[in-house]
Amino acid sequence: MRTFDNMCNGDLESAASVLQMSGFIQYIDDICRRSVFLCEPYEFEGVADSKMANEIDAEIVREAVIRLANGNVRSSLGIQKLAKEATNEPRS
Repeated sequence: MRTFDNMCNGDLESAASVLQMSGFIQYIDDICRRSVFLCEPYEFEGVADSKMANEIDAEIVREAVIRLANGNVRSSLGIQKLAKEATNEPRS
């Protein structure tokens, strides 16, 4: 079982919220701190392309990516690149 602990850190909480709304994780406590992944890494692309994931407001996803890249949590270079691209995109 793979778990995710957002440590009640705002930057990670926003990412956890997006992961939960898209079907990647399910919270396992009352304060929405700890969660379990509902899929295996090989299934991530399918979950990301699902109807449930595509119904999430793009602005919510955009803000979560930016917070991960620029917040208190060290993010991967991939997340930092996505955040840079998101901040350079014109808003509709």
